[in-house]
Parts: sequence; structure tokens; C-alpha cells
Amino acid sequence: MDETDKKIKELEAELESYIKKEMEDLLESKTLSKKYVLKELFKSSMKWISGKLPIDLYEIFEERKKQYEEKMQKIVNTIYLKNIEKMQRKIDKKTGRIYKKTKKIDKKTDEILERVKKIPIKGEGEQYSVSKSKPLIFIPHPYPEAPNFTGRVAEKQMLTDWLLHDPEHPLLSMVAIGGMGKSALAWRWLQEEVLGKDNQLDGVVWWSFYESKADFRAFLNELGDGVFKEDREHYKSLAEREKLDYTFNYFSNNNYLLIFDGFERTLRAYMGISACYIGDDCKLEDRERHRQCVDSNLAWFLRALTAINCNSKTLLTTRLHPLDLESFLGVKKVVLEKMNPMDAVDFFQAQGVNGTRAEIETACEKYNFLPLCLRLLSGMIITHPKYRKDKDIKLAENIPDLDLTKVDDNLQDAIKFQHILQYSYDELMPENQQLMSNIAAFRSPMEFTTLREILAQDINVNEFREKLECFKKRGLLQFNERTDSYDLHPVVGRYCYARLIEPKKIHGIITKYLEEKVNKQFGLRIPFKYQILMDPGPMKIEKIEDLQPVIELYYHSIGSEKYEEAFLILYDRLQSPLYYGFGAFHEFSELLLAFFVDGIDNPPDLCDEYVSWILNSLANSFSHSGQPQKALPVFKQAIRIAEIVRKWGDVAIGLGNLAKMAQVPIGNLESAESNLQKRIVIAGKNNDEISVAMANLELGRISAYLGRFDESIKKISKAQVVLDSYGPLKTNSVSLIRAYKSNYALLMNNPRDGLRFAQEALVHAKEWEKEFAKQNILQAGVANLIQCNLLIGASYIAMKDAAKVEAPLQFAITKCRKINMVDYEAPILLELAKLRHLQQKDDESLNLATEALEIANRCGYILQQADIEQFLGEYYKDQGDMKKARKYFEDCIEHCTHCWKYNEKTKDFDYVKKDEKWWYKPRYEMAVRLLEELQ
Repeated sequence: MDETDKKIKELEAELESYIKKEMEDLLESKTLSKKYVLKELFKSSMKWISGKLPIDLYEIFEERKKQYEEKMQKIVNTIYLKNIEKMQRKIDKKTGRIYKKTKKIDKKTDEILERVKKIPIKGEGEQYSVSKSKPLIFIPHPYPEAPNFTGRVAEKQMLTDWLLHDPEHPLLSMVAIGGMGKSALAWRWLQEEVLGKDNQLDGVVWWSFYESKADFRAFLNELGDGVFKEDREHYKSLAEREKLDYTFNYFSNNNYLLIFDGFERTLRAYMGISACYIGDDCKLEDRERHRQCVDSNLAWFLRALTAINCNSKTLLTTRLHPLDLESFLGVKKVVLEKMNPMDAVDFFQAQGVNGTRAEIETACEKYNFLPLCLRLLSGMIITHPKYRKDKDIKLAENIPDLDLTKVDDNLQDAIKFQHILQYSYDELMPENQQLMSNIAAFRSPMEFTTLREILAQDINVNEFREKLECFKKRGLLQFNERTDSYDLHPVVGRYCYARLIEPKKIHGIITKYLEEKVNKQFGLRIPFKYQILMDPGPMKIEKIEDLQPVIELYYHSIGSEKYEEAFLILYDRLQSPLYYGFGAFHEFSELLLAFFVDGIDNPPDLCDEYVSWILNSLANSFSHSGQPQKALPVFKQAIRIAEIVRKWGDVAIGLGNLAKMAQVPIGNLESAESNLQKRIVIAGKNNDEISVAMANLELGRISAYLGRFDESIKKISKAQVVLDSYGPLKTNSVSLIRAYKSNYALLMNNPRDGLRFAQEALVHAKEWEKEFAKQNILQAGVANLIQCNLLIGASYIAMKDAAKVEAPLQFAITKCRKINMVDYEAPILLELAKLRHLQQKDDESLNLATEALEIANRCGYILQQADIEQFLGEYYKDQGDMKKARKYFEDCIEHCTHCWKYNEKTKDFDYVKKDEKWWYKPRYEMAVRLLEELQ
């Protein structure tokens, strides 16, 4: 035996000995069965080992694996025959030690592998080659599958055919109403037809949006620990949009299966505090925008995954097909149909229901073979106090027939769910009905101990567990063994919550329970002072998830109608970290919307001061997150309240915000100018010179858009005299003035002055940022820095100086995306597109400009649309595609001459042509000239 063989044998023996020792240690455990240990070890650790070992060792271990499997089977048979296997109730306790051991084995294997790599192959100076590793499996929250899943053979085959033989459709959207079994089908298919099969996948990712704290941002964050382990630290250091780009590039270049379960929770129709209580009988989907992804990053990610050159496949399970995927060729939409009648019979028999095939089919046909209906029906039969001994299908005859003659065809299935739910719920004892409804009050899965502590302290532990077990058998309650927690199917949860007799009381009990924990963790509340509070309490907030206990307390405070306490929680503990710290404008707006339980037009029962603050904060959050059309009516509502209580200072500020943050972006310059003139009058009566100056500053910006350049510089200079006297440490407007002058110069085609003013603005912005960083106000300073760097980059671009552009624009886009400030994103992407065009990187330039236009179109940013379309027209002109160039110049002209105008009667927006004096003149005149050159 030569030296190489000897070393390999020694290492193989060392690893084998180590694994044997670890397995023996596990097998000595009195709480773990030998069958379970061996089964789990061979399912997990041995797979990892065989995937990582060099070829020589791989073959050795394959042989050893067969020997161990044969030995395992003998042990399993012996245990089974003697009937001595007793599994522990809590699966997490059982798997905990196995997980630790397999991790230790994996670590040891890696160590051995590194040592093997250093052994040269005989006669050559090369390393041993390593076989391809097994697929990476990332399932952070497995689906808690109910027992006796049956059938769906055709549907599983359809999914397999799509995965293996349909390269034209990288994304499949599986659509059905709640209770149709979308999640169960996807999970069972994954377990039976994907995992463990030789399908050449690099990995599998399952992500459920039904889980609490499982939004798209959490998905991106958790990929660092679950998928990108080798590059974990670098990935975690990236800003959110950088993570998005990194993630897409990874999945595009690797062969993964991504499954997004419960995708409707990311759409407008199912967002907010009541998402789990929204049913399929409501007509939210009648309006197209309710099928839009709320998160624009997620919408972009989805569309990118539909590209034909994307190597990964993506499966969505959803109640509504996302609007963002309409008309994309790489998308396959499948509507999940009812169960096969024969499968339904097999399911009932597996559940233990007695009856002939014909009797069972007749009973199931009443419910159109809908999976959740059948589970509820069979569950009721096998648990009914009077009939559970016989478990006879004839019990179904006692359920009253349902009259559907006057029900819309699209709603009939939802009504059938309601019908069987009503009967199943009504058959419970009254105290059990309310227990089910109380459980439905929780917004996320709850552990047994927590449920009992809050809801059933006066009930014996065993009795309470029996009640939950009965609910589970009836199909009303879901149990997740992995987390030892209980949850409800959304359809069931909605029904039970609607029958909560005293919702205020139960939410109050939950609030009291949470309050003590939150106060210990975050500190006691402090009195409302109507100012920005920067001290979030004793706990350091490093990520949004750290705030979850406070958010839960906030929602239950609203549920218990303690609106003032909820307001103080939001103001004292959530405003600062969410709005100013993380720039989480969408999350903050969702919290604010929870106050409007009766709709946005019906403010909560709070004092006017609080309501005014809520409305203004909501409108500001809408604006920053790219929703100016939603912000506009909310700004108006806040102004009306301020007028009623005669708070004229708030009225003036509100008019300014309405104009700047809502009306200017959607091109309604006429209304914006009118509101700013009103602000000047009101502020003048109150001798508020700063408010007057700010109005003049905004009027100067609008005048520049209208081509009134002399008027523009006069108004900006007039504002500067007042605002400069306060200095950059007292107002960010000192920086803002220079930024507006820079914008003015760029519209005048004077980039050198634009650069000078932008650089001056940056100096003052940094002074402002340093001052407020002391108080942990992050967003206030960063917004100024984003704007200044954008203008600096735009000035260099206008001067054709590509060498100095990259740094300011990269800074701007990184900071902009880090705090999700959508209102600046499209202009930055446009300047980056211009830069890449200068660098002759035309494909990248076109992608950036297209992405910018998507954002502007989605948000209704009329002026930004015109800017981007002019560039795209010039781009295609340079490419020699005159047809596309003409189209974009014509689109630019249309957006220069049109705007979105709020209709007070319809409470919606009309797209109207403006009077000529309100046109976006500089861009209009340029587009007309370029179009004439084409002709």
C-alpha cells in the first residue's frame, strides 16, 4: 500500500469511527427510538456526507451506507414486531439532538474533506475531484400538513411535467380560492416528487407568506443563513435592493425550485391587520389594482424570474393571480379544480368514515368536492357525540340543503364553505364555540402553554388539550408539531372570528398579557408630547423583527378599542425606529391604517390632534413609498380636520405637503401652485415667515417646470433670504434651496451651475445629517444626501463627464433603496442609464431605463415618466430604431401635457389634458424638437 492509499484509509477510518460514536451516543437516549434515529441520520447526515466526499471515499461510504441500511431495517422490523416504539409528543425535542449530531458530523466531514484535498493523486500533483453536492434544501417553516392527504395524482403529474419538461414557463401560478388545498398539494408534491428524486436541482426553497413576520423583506434576510452560507457576511452587509440583485443573479444562474406559498398575502387585497380574515366572497378582486404586489421590489423580482434564460423555476400558490405577471410569456397560470370523486371517497375512508362509495360521493357532491369542505364534513362525522361510534356517512343527511339559486356562480364555492363551517361550528358546545373564536383572535400561531395561560387558566391541562385535539380532528384547528403551535386555516379563522361575542374583551385580555412583556423588554411608555421621540427604550432595535412584540401589542390594543393607548404605543415606540430609523414607510402605513377600522373616511375615536398626526403621517408614508395618489386624499382629510379645529399652522404645513409630495409628482402643477398660494396667505396671517419661505421655494420649483425661469429664480432667491438666516443646523431648507437651484440650472441646460449648487447643497446636507444623527434621526439626513448626490451625478452626465459620475449615483441608489424611498428611485436609475449609455454599455443602459419607467408608471409619477421617455427616445434614435424613438417622444409629449386630477365626486383620479400654461415646458419643447428631427 503506497503513502496516498494509506492516508486515505486513515482518514476514512477516522471519519467512520467518529460517525459511529455519534450514532451510538444518540441510540443510548431513552427518549429517542432507534428507528427514528437511524431513519433521520440516513435521511440527513449520510446524504450530506456522500455529497461532499471525494470520489474514493464516496464509493466506500455508499457501500457502508447499504450495510447500515440493512442493519437498520432489521432493527426497525424487530421494534415494529415487538410494538415497543414510543415517540415523544413534541417533535422538536426529539429532533433537536439529532440535528445537533448531524451538524457535528457535517462539520467533521468538512474537516476531513479539507485534509483529503491536500493529498495528491498518485503520480500527479493535482487534488482529488469532488462529486457534486446534494441539493440544498431551505424550508424555514414547513407546511403543517393535515392527516390523510389523498389523491391529486393528475395535479402532481402536471407540476412534475412543468418542472422537468417546460422550459418556456419558468414561473407557474397555481390559483384557487381558500380551502381548495393549494398549499397541501404543493407540499405533498414537493415531498413525494421532488425531494430525494434525481431531478438535477441545485436546491429547493419553500417560503410561506402565511407565517408571521414572513414578508418579502424577511425572505431576503433569511436567505443569508439558509442559502448563501458561504457568502453570508457579505450578503448581510448589503442594502435591501443590493440583496435583491444578488438573490436574482444567484437563482438565475443556478437550477433551484422556489415555492412561494400563500402569495396572495403580498397583494393589496390581502394586506393589513385583517388579512387573515378576508374571504373569497368579497369582491376586492373586481378592481385590478387589488391584484398588485404591494412591494415593488417583489414585483420586479417575480417578473425577472419569468425570463426564459432564468435557470430556476418558481411556483406560486395564491388566491389571486398577481397583476404584475399579466401578459408575461414566461408565466403559466393554472386554476386548481375540485377533488376527483374517487379520491374523495378514499379520503373519507382514510378518515374512518363508514359508508358505501355511492353514499360518500353523494354527500361530497353537495360541496362540489372542495377539499376543506370534505375535511370539515368528515371531521364532524368522526367526532360527533351522537354518531362518532358508528362514524356513518348518513350523518351528512342531517345537514340542511343549501339554496344556491340566487347566488352568483363565482361565489357559490365560498358559500359552501360558509355552510359547512356554520354547521360544524354550531355543533360545538357554546363554550367550545367561543374558545374557537378566541383562538381566532390571535394574528399568528400560538403555543399550547401561551393559549392556556391567556384563554384557559381555569381549565385542567388535560381537558384543554383534549378540546384542542377535538378541534383538530374536526378540521377546525391546525397543529404544527415542529413548533408545538396551533393555528387556523384563513377561511376557518375568518368565520370563527366573525362570531366572537366580545372581541373587545378578548383583545383586552391578550393586550394585558403582552403589555407586561413589552414593558420589560422595551421600557414603559412616556407621555405624548407631539414631537419626534428618538429614544425607543432600553432595547437596542437592530432590525424590524425586533419590534414584533410591540406591533402585536399595538394591534390587540386596537382590537380592544383602546385607541389612545394604541396611538401612544405607535408614537412612542414604533414611529422612531420604523419611519426615521429603517425608512419602513410601507410597514408604518400599514400600522396607521389599522386605526381606520371603518374605512379611511372614518377616523378613529381620538382627539383631533392625534387624528391629524395619524393622517399626516399616513400621507407622508404613502408618498415616500411611491403612492402619491393614495396620499393626496389623506392629506386633504388632514387639512379639513386642522381647519375645523382652527390649527392654522397645521393647515399651512398640510397644504405644502399636499402640493410637494402628492400633486407635483402626478403632474397636477395647477392645483399644487394654488395650494401653495393658500399656504402663503394663511402663514402670512400667522406671521410664520418660515412657512411662507417654504411655499415660495416650492413655487420656484414649479415655475421652473412650467418654463417660467425668471419667476422661478426670483421665488427661490426670496425664500433663500429668509431660510439662510436660520443656518443649516436649524433647517434642512438651507441645503434644499441649493438643490432647487441646481435643478433649475439643469432645466436651463446649465450643468456647470447645476454642479456648483449641488455641491454646496451637499455640504449643508452633511451638516444637517451630523446634527440629527446625534438624535438617531436617520431618514431626515439621508433624504437630503440622496437628492444632492443625484443632482451632482446628473450635472456630470449633462457635461458628458462619465469619470466622476459613478460614485455619487451609486451612493444615491444604495441609500435610496436602503430606506425604501421610492420617490427618488426612478430619477437615479435614469441617470445611471444615461451613464451606461455614455460608457457604450447599451444593454445595461436600456435595462436601467426600463426599470425606471416601470417604477414611474406604477407610481403615477407623470414628470418622471416624461424625463425617462425622452431619454428612451434618444436612446432608440442612436440605435437607429426610429419607430420606437418616435413612440417614446410622443409618450413624453403626452405626459408633459397631461396630469392625474383627483375627482372629489368619484373619489378617484381622472387622467386629463392640462391647459397649455401648466405644461412641463422644458421637457415638452425638447421632445417636440427631437420628434421634428426624426420626421
